[in-house]
Amino acid sequence: MPEDQAVDVYLNSFFGHRYNETSGARFTFVASKAPLKANIANGSNKIMLGSKSGSFKLSSKNSKKKKLVYQWSCHEGKTAQPCYHNFGAYNINRKDSLLIDREFQRLPELEFDSRSMEPNKQFWFGLQVFDASDNKIASETEYILVKVSDGNAPQVFIGPVYIKEHSVPFDARLSTYIEPAGTQIIIKGIVKPAKNIIGIKWEAPNSIHHLNWRNKKINDEIHTELHLHEGESNLFS
Repeated sequence: MPEDQAVDVYLNSFFGHRYNETSGARFTFVASKAPLKANIANGSNKIMLGSKSGSFKLSSKNSKKKKLVYQWSCHEGKTAQPCYHNFGAYNINRKDSLLIDREFQRLPELEFDSRSMEPNKQFWFGLQVFDASDNKIASETEYILVKVSDGNAPQVFIGPVYIKEHSVPFDARLSTYIEPAGTQIIIKGIVKPAKNIIGIKWEAPNSIHHLNWRNKKINDEIHTELHLHEGESNLFS
């Protein structure tokens, strides 16, 4: 359908073959441009990693057909202040003390050393994308929570969530996923690197049902899926 152009659709009935019209109906619609969406790769809304785990990446997974302008941001979980380098733990030669300065803000992919982030803290990374040909067209900001533990630990990604084969969007306003009760739900996760990892375990202390999951090792990553079957009244906070 042509964008931003009215299209009329008619439905008519006839007693004969395209003659002797009895009645008809019509509706009109306008096909607008598809809304932009900031899509942080792998769909996770939460990452946990160690303060000495090394580098980690956040990348935007968007269509290559459309030229986009990227806008990354980072704020501390408790104070909502911009993220700064923890110079005491990681002596990095940078002109700007901000973790995401102007040089990094517009990159499609961010890469950091975990030593530049203070342990035992939480950080909200946000991504918003703009149409390169019209900066008035923008997506909503998608957020991902990064929790940093002290020491060396693997990176743990939680999400995305699916109802059967359909992805469930993360509600940033409520900081949760909203899904109907009694539906089949699949929650995905990734643990990397998988070296020296003996096993992984899903837990839900306030669930009234036994949890079922399956794991698969891909290269140096463990991909896991938690399955919640239809009809179960699973209770989660």
